Amino acid sequence: MNDLILIIIVVGIFIVAGVFAYNITQERKFKKEGDARFGMSTHDTLLDENNETFNIDTDSAIIEDDANFHVSSMNVEVEEYNDPSMMEGFKTVLNPTKDSPEATPQDHTEDVLLNTDSANPDTAASENHDNHLADAVSTPAEQVDLPPTFELNDKTPILEKVQDIPENFAQHVDYTALFNFDHQLAGIKLKSQFAKLGRIKNNYKVYIAATNGKWQLLETLQLEAPYIAACAGLQMADRGGAVRPEVIEYFANLSAEIAFQLGTELVIEPAQDAIERAQQLDEFCMAVDQLVSFNLFGGAGAFTGTKLRGLLEANGFELNANGLFTHKNEQGDVLFSVQTLDGQPFNTLMLKTASISGIKFLLDLPHVKNGVATFNQMVLVAKQMESSLQARLLDEQQKPITEAHIDKIRNQIKILQDKMASKQVIPGSDLTTRLFA
Repeated sequence: MNDLILIIIVVGIFIVAGVFAYNITQERKFKKEGDARFGMSTHDTLLDENNETFNIDTDSAIIEDDANFHVSSMNVEVEEYNDPSMMEGFKTVLNPTKDSPEATPQDHTEDVLLNTDSANPDTAASENHDNHLADAVSTPAEQVDLPPTFELNDKTPILEKVQDIPENFAQHVDYTALFNFDHQLAGIKLKSQFAKLGRIKNNYKVYIAATNGKWQLLETLQLEAPYIAACAGLQMADRGGAVRPEVIEYFANLSAEIAFQLGTELVIEPAQDAIERAQQLDEFCMAVDQLVSFNLFGGAGAFTGTKLRGLLEANGFELNANGLFTHKNEQGDVLFSVQTLDGQPFNTLMLKTASISGIKFLLDLPHVKNGVATFNQMVLVAKQMESSLQARLLDEQQKPITEAHIDKIRNQIKILQDKMASKQVIPGSDLTTRLFA
């Protein structure tokens, strides 16, 4: 090691030591200035046993029975309202009044019940209300011009209460809540309250009874007119399955809340009973929901779309907006339909340019009134087209359809539709149409 390197190392050591000493000196200097400026003390009030200046008066911290302060009013939760005890005696009659000592039912929203297309369930619930319901919530009563014969605060008693639910509802399909009023209520009050049901995503309807006892849809009410009853109904099942138990419970709770707010009598089945019936209804529907189908294949190869369309239209078919050829009766009801083998919709361009290897005939049994007669008609049309197109009529297993096969299907259709009728689910009726939607 030469002298130059040694000198550099020694100088470096002195520089580092100097910087370290300078930092220590500055730190002590600033600490003394801070203590002098802020009066820092080493005395700890909490740890000093002899301290007499810091005391907590535990007696004064206890709140006496203050008339303006109620803990219960600040702690109302959804679970309290969902207590099954609030639903006791529903099937007989529930008479909620605003003067009752029980806590007022709260306006609840549960994510699983709402239309959750929006990221915010609460926002989605309010935005998805029908416009005709949502506008009523923000309409002040005093802005409505009422006729001199009726006012919002009118207490005209109702002498004869409505006993029957609307004929559009069916007890074996719909879970209903019947609201009987003690006195006439203005339409604006009903519209604003029943708008709350818009939070439910499933299929429901609300009917109201005018003073003549006739039912009408809530959407058709007049804000200034008097009404004597209301009935809400939740369809318990459809082709998507049974309504979920939490939705049924929510419907029951919300109906109780509406009845409370209106001060009306409520007649409703216990939610648990409705849940069981919804499951039974769904199982029944799955058992009878049958689709009869068979295929028509080109015998010598594919046939042109132009020829196919001509034959279908000659046999009474029409091409609808969904790309299906449908065969209707005189009333416009679809009896059976034809689609492509792969389910691809028909369109004008395809029918002009494409070659089609085969088609499928479809009969949706719950939607036709006379299943056997409709099936016979579909077989007749299929056989005529089989001859015209030189095609082959095959079942779903690609086996030829024989007369014995046709007779077997015919008997099965009769059994299924008789079973439906025995449960008051009449094939082709409006009720069955919405149940199998």
